[in-house]
Amino acid sequence: MARSVLPSVFLLVILSRSFNRVAASRQLTEAEEVEEARSEKSIRIMFDDWMLKQSKTYTQSAEMSTRFSIFKANLRRIDEHNSQPSSYKLGLTTFADLTPDEFRSIYLKNKFRQNVRTSQAPTFTYGHVDSLPTEVDWRKEGAVTGVKSQGQCGSCWAFSTIGAVESLNQIKTGNLISLSEQELVDCDVTLNTYGCAGGFMDYGFEYIVQNGGVDTDMDYPYIAAEDFCNSHKETRVAASINAYEQGIYNTTCGTELDHGVLVVGYGTDQGQEYWLVKNSWGESWGESGYIRLQRNVQAPEGMCGIAMAALYPTKTGNIPGSN
Repeated sequence: MARSVLPSVFLLVILSRSFNRVAASRQLTEAEEVEEARSEKSIRIMFDDWMLKQSKTYTQSAEMSTRFSIFKANLRRIDEHNSQPSSYKLGLTTFADLTPDEFRSIYLKNKFRQNVRTSQAPTFTYGHVDSLPTEVDWRKEGAVTGVKSQGQCGSCWAFSTIGAVESLNQIKTGNLISLSEQELVDCDVTLNTYGCAGGFMDYGFEYIVQNGGVDTDMDYPYIAAEDFCNSHKETRVAASINAYEQGIYNTTCGTELDHGVLVVGYGTDQGQEYWLVKNSWGESWGESGYIRLQRNVQAPEGMCGIAMAALYPTKTGNIPGSN
């Protein structure tokens, strides 16, 4: 089947290194008071329930003891934050048994450029509009696939690239088709993309253009690991927050970029403006896999560096042969 270039209206963004920090610089006085109210037995019950919910298992008793200690430390930080007034809430996510350094080494492997290449595409221009809506959510238009999980593979760059292309294709053709992140991980091998060790979204777009398209997720499923490139598959279709649970995230988190996500909309909640951001850590994280990040902050880099390296693809025509 013929392949076609896939471009988008969706915005890819890269968030800062501190995306995984959980207000670590605050004093723990109130958190310690909350922790004192929790008995060791009650925390153990919480840990056991969390293990069951997250399908976590540990083969060695020493490992379980270590993870329980880390779990308690993270719980204390969560209690500390939630005991104070804030526009967002922290909770026991699937990462609650990891230290900040472990989380960074597994999930934040990318070291993004501070500036995006601009020579590969025409300069961005605004459309002719008189006014903008107060809220945009492309999920409500059926233009966003379900939240996916990158697993223990540093492939956020592939997920944000594919997410933008999926949504653009739906906007242009009416067909929402889940596409293959695995193809980018396996096949987009250059000096600037490294599979599970990180990569850049603009090079992901470039691969899709040069390849004439990208396989569907059904034809080329994700395995959260690098594998040999399967170029013979049939192709149909050519942006610590690790404990974030809900609310509008508005804590200063630096501008050292190392994680790619997808902006799918924006809005306002009780007077606070936010970006609606699709992540790649599964539906159990955040607000069903999404985070609301404060919008229109004073810093030109945006919250967590969200405005520093924004990218989007474009599309010039329909896809021949698509359903």
